Amino acid sequence: MKKTKKIILPLTISLVVIAALLVGCSSEVSQPACEHVWMEATCAAPKTCSECGTTEGDALEHTLCEADCDTPKTCSVCNGTVGDALGHEWQTDEKTGIVICVREGCDKVKDSEIPQDKNLILALSKIPVATPDMTTDELRDIVVETMKLQLTFGYRASYTEFDGQYGYYIKNLYSLYDGSDNLENLIIKFIDGEYYGGVPYMGNARGSFYRWIPFYDAQTGEMDWSPIIASRRIDWVDTSKDRVYPDVGSRIFGNSCSSACVWAWSRVTNEINNFWTSGWCPSRGFVPVGGFTIVSEDPDVYCKTNGPKVMYECYAQMLRGDGLVNSGHAIMIVADPVVVYNDDGTINPYKSYVLVAEQKATFLTDSPEYGGVDLYSPLNDSGETYRVMGNYPGVEVNGEITEMKWDFYTLYDEDYSPFTIPELAGTGTVEKSKVTFNHKNETITIDDIKSQTVSANYMISDVTFTVRDKDGSVVFEGYHVNDKTTPNKMKKCDLETAFTENIIYSDADYLYNNLIKYTDGTYTLEILCQLSTGELLSAYKGTLTE
Repeated sequence: MKKTKKIILPLTISLVVIAALLVGCSSEVSQPACEHVWMEATCAAPKTCSECGTTEGDALEHTLCEADCDTPKTCSVCNGTVGDALGHEWQTDEKTGIVICVREGCDKVKDSEIPQDKNLILALSKIPVATPDMTTDELRDIVVETMKLQLTFGYRASYTEFDGQYGYYIKNLYSLYDGSDNLENLIIKFIDGEYYGGVPYMGNARGSFYRWIPFYDAQTGEMDWSPIIASRRIDWVDTSKDRVYPDVGSRIFGNSCSSACVWAWSRVTNEINNFWTSGWCPSRGFVPVGGFTIVSEDPDVYCKTNGPKVMYECYAQMLRGDGLVNSGHAIMIVADPVVVYNDDGTINPYKSYVLVAEQKATFLTDSPEYGGVDLYSPLNDSGETYRVMGNYPGVEVNGEITEMKWDFYTLYDEDYSPFTIPELAGTGTVEKSKVTFNHKNETITIDDIKSQTVSANYMISDVTFTVRDKDGSVVFEGYHVNDKTTPNKMKKCDLETAFTENIIYSDADYLYNNLIKYTDGTYTLEILCQLSTGELLSAYKGTLTE
């Protein structure tokens, strides 16, 4: 048998042969192995070499944020989504009839661009009515929430009965005045269809936001100014300047810095009796905070009479819901003060501060035509703009937070003195509201109404006349504003003025001309009073006859 001869190759040659067999017949020279440069795995891709694209392992799991009404589960890393949005869970609010989303964290009102906390009717319904058994902390919450809503509620101006070209003007007595007969720079124009925030400022006003309710669409947040524009022109005479400022009934819907505080306080008190800054003194029911000495009823002398040390100590004793006043302006404290002490135990007035809210005479920014800038509206996501008249800390404007932080030095330097009301000072008790109407018969005529005075132990903002048919359906509703000059005078309302001097409607006889249609004895009339407590109380209910 023929023997096979073994050929033994050196080890290095053997490895080359094996490598050649593995790559086949290619004559190409093999590339060196990649020195991987790894990129960390993400929720979109596994660990990946940036040089050759080789992957290792698996992609990470998404870091998902929970789905909400409008957005599905969304990864906070890659913005990828999983599943669907939850969709709104609509429910009708029992108090207001407004359809709102009840899912936690959602502030939507159906068919509206006004969120829940800025919807006048809905937010107002969430503020409780004060009761005698409430703590001072609970009362302070009511006062602060009322002040906040006055300054921040949103609305879209509307003129359903007009083409919008007339606009709506409100006097602004603190605007620049050039001394001429041109009053254009003393008025503010509300443009049809644009968004606004807060009760308009009026230098001579005692107006409350309760008067807005009949004209404010609770579902959409639209405020129809048509009845106001149509009201009879009522001029305001400034005797000190011998000048007449044209008005269109607007004074009944706006207020001032001081009266905004008074309306907020009047949710819980009926003891103070002045709308103006000059009347914040003990004789008008206001309680000094900290016990500073009052030598006169001029707010501008309180600080200098007592000196900085005393006043700083008084500022340190303020609590949310208290107010500060000088002769020209009034503000409200909306958070307890932050007090910083020096090493010697004295108060550092530069580092100690309070957060305040104020009703202002101008918008947060003016319109571009007057040198201002458009504000991005927090009321919607469509980029439309609106203007806010009042200042409240924490309100966001174009991504910037309104701070409203005033230090003790500034307060003293500008002669601000701290006051509160008896109920917040612990020296007064909330009184249960009541309304008095002398007519007790089951039937009533228009002449009966005209002879009546409706009275209450709190301010009466306005009176509503509601007529219902035999099925209980409302067939007519008319309003009358109680436009008196002091809180005490506003506790009474002479109804004869509702028929002879009604300033809401262009026709002074509007109520009479409508009520006379329902005097055949088959209709029920109810007279309701809107009180400063937030309550709408019935003064009378009976059959309307001739």
